[in-house]
Amino acid sequence: MPADKSKTRKQRSSDAGTSRSSLKSLGSSAGTPFKQDADFWFEDGSLIIVAAKTGFCIHKSVLARLSPVFGDLFLVAEPDDVSASGLPVVEVSDSADDFKYLLHMAYDGRKYLQDMEPHIPFAVLSAVMRMGDKYEIEDFVDEPARYLGHRFLTDFQDFWAYLRRQLIPVFDFSDTPAADMIEVVQLARLTGRYSLLPLALYACCQLEIDEIVGGVKRATGETVCLSREDAVRCLRAREELTKRHFSLLPTLRLADFADECPFADEDGSCRGLLANLEDETERCVFSALPTDALVYPHDYLAYLTESVFVKDLCDYCQARVIGPIVSRHRLVWRELLDILDLSPGKLGFTLTGGECPPTCQCGGCHRGTISSA
Repeated sequence: MPADKSKTRKQRSSDAGTSRSSLKSLGSSAGTPFKQDADFWFEDGSLIIVAAKTGFCIHKSVLARLSPVFGDLFLVAEPDDVSASGLPVVEVSDSADDFKYLLHMAYDGRKYLQDMEPHIPFAVLSAVMRMGDKYEIEDFVDEPARYLGHRFLTDFQDFWAYLRRQLIPVFDFSDTPAADMIEVVQLARLTGRYSLLPLALYACCQLEIDEIVGGVKRATGETVCLSREDAVRCLRAREELTKRHFSLLPTLRLADFADECPFADEDGSCRGLLANLEDETERCVFSALPTDALVYPHDYLAYLTESVFVKDLCDYCQARVIGPIVSRHRLVWRELLDILDLSPGKLGFTLTGGECPPTCQCGGCHRGTISSA
């Protein structure tokens, strides 16, 4: 089974043993006070589960069928752990919101998330994914990971389409997107969905250094932190990304009019525009975030193709300027795993689509695509 798909059977068995050995600590006595949840309190329910003082009267068979952890949990519940209605009561350590998201998935299936598109809250995806991992419900991990994969991509053409806003968003980040980026790294590590890691770690490289090292605080007061290993990985990657960002300067300083340029000898035409382009490039590159070496080339191209510096060049000279930038952009994509110190062998996948097509001469073949960005 690929490393990116799920944990290995041996890992799941080990995790299950750990979970089941601690189930007795989750048992609840009938005296535990709780309020009834308005949505998940079925009159024909066979079990009450209490999460953070909120009670859910549900059908034991529904959860036991989905999760071996729940199956064992229900077996551990003592016969005298009953409510006033005579139903067994089991307490879990999850928050009420997280457990309710899990119940929505259990009873409503994929429709629960589909009905919220394209504005699925990130918190819902994160909670379902974590709960799916905890209770060994693989579909509950796969489905949120699929939605997150629309943003944390592994193919250059998809990434290019995302930058050009051609991919329709399917979920919304929270009011603290920096914390969300860190949480995606945590989710990828927790569940083995490593395909989310490259762009999530890249996004973390754009954070302030104190956020990379000390975490980001949410409005709730919770601080979301990278592991020490990933924090060091991001700090080191920032240096490499900065080098690649400034490599745009010599690329454009060497730009000259094309051999085929029909205006090479005319005053104020391509030759003059290219001379002015060097100063404009320095201004733009030095004013940009230096660690954003993967996104900035696209943004810079979008600016250039609408500016007088490139717009008034002949087609041949436009291709001469644009081609090396596109080539540099693809190169950063190809090198991203190395920059982030991620091993394709350990991850079980590699980034794709960064190679130039066979017809590419680092110029004209990309011009139409970039001009419409």
